[in-house]
Amino acid sequence: MGDLIHPEDWQYWTGHGWGRQGDPLGTLIEAQGGVSQVLSVFPRNGRWYAVSKRDDALGTDLVVWTAPRPTGPFVAGEPVAKIPTNGRTGLLRYMPLAHPGLETAPGTVLVSYSRNVEDPERLLRDPFLYRPVFLEIPLSA
Repeated sequence: MGDLIHPEDWQYWTGHGWGRQGDPLGTLIEAQGGVSQVLSVFPRNGRWYAVSKRDDALGTDLVVWTAPRPTGPFVAGEPVAKIPTNGRTGLLRYMPLAHPGLETAPGTVLVSYSRNVEDPERLLRDPFLYRPVFLEIPLSA
């Protein structure tokens, strides 16, 4: 697969096989109804998992997709948590990240997401509004 600092050695999944060109690329999870710009992918017990917020910042659901191999096909499970952004209150919830290297109960993974507010003045008055939140979520619903 090559060294990360040598892009000329990289290989790309085309949807049918591995290639040296970055175009065309295969789609593992569709953008519409799929992942946000932040996606955590990791193996565990012979399966691959992808954790993200469905439909990006305006979505509400934290979802786990599973696949038999890193090239898919990835299938979405039921939402494991609700992490909605709230336009009425200005509360933002975004950027979920899985932390598979940290020990949790069997069949779970630790996930963090960012919490913030739209109004910078409000944040200056109460900096505790901007902090991560941690959840232990099941890998299969």
